[in-house]
Amino acid sequence: CIMNCLHIFASVKYLSVHYNVPLIPYVFSCIRKVHGYAQTLYMAHFDKDLFNSSAAKEMYKNFNEDCFDFPILSKKEILAFVGKKQNFVLLPLLNKVGTYEMGIVGEGFHITPEIYAKEPITDDDLHYECKKYYSSDCITTRLHPMQLDQFGIGRKHMKNDPAAFVLSCKRVATVQSQMIIKAAMWNRVPCVLGDALPYAFLFTRDFTSTSPLSDCDLNFILFCYFIPDSCMFSSEYWNWRETNPSLREIIKRHINAILSDLNIDKSILFSTNRFVDILKYRGCSESEISCR
Repeated sequence: CIMNCLHIFASVKYLSVHYNVPLIPYVFSCIRKVHGYAQTLYMAHFDKDLFNSSAAKEMYKNFNEDCFDFPILSKKEILAFVGKKQNFVLLPLLNKVGTYEMGIVGEGFHITPEIYAKEPITDDDLHYECKKYYSSDCITTRLHPMQLDQFGIGRKHMKNDPAAFVLSCKRVATVQSQMIIKAAMWNRVPCVLGDALPYAFLFTRDFTSTSPLSDCDLNFILFCYFIPDSCMFSSEYWNWRETNPSLREIIKRHINAILSDLNIDKSILFSTNRFVDILKYRGCSESEISCR
């Protein structure tokens, strides 16, 4: 197979067709070990395009709660399972109401300008839509770090972790930033105006919505559509995916790969006190756990 990071040039698509070789576009998701998460998950699928792809939507057509061979994880459990340990102190804020009505997550359009070929929406459009419903003092914005670099401001003044920004908002909106996954994990209403992200169809376009993403749909994105680090560059894994395994088999393989990487026994997913047990596996002390 041909593995291609980010946008795929026409020449690469030609080679895939000419030699009848599967093409797998991929990119890091926002869940990355290098940023402090317990696991690195990738956005990847069989298709000729990474963005504006229907791959996730096609998977979702066959998706339901029966696809899991373990009880669905809540957002709190997900954050304990794969989230940053440094952010565990923020877990009590998960269900607190944010101060701002809307948080806008800026894009790195200058990095990949070819996105305009299929997505004629910018951050300006987001601001325009938000101001139809909220005054300026009810809206906050987090620019893409590379935008700050390009403006000559630099990113040194920006907090590396966006959790505080996300938690300060009731809703978070973007065109195609994967940071929208973090907003969903922290129980904020995720609003996506464009179709670039393959899983954008799961998020609302209603900027007044009060409904966070369901736990079930978040589990679908993280443990079904996203690919664990240990599977991503395995030829055996992608050969297996070519056999069209069921979603239940895919989820089972993904969750087992993550558990193995974290050295966590699968029985913990069936624990009656799962959240606390996961925190123990992540190395939290009894006193730390009592504060959560």
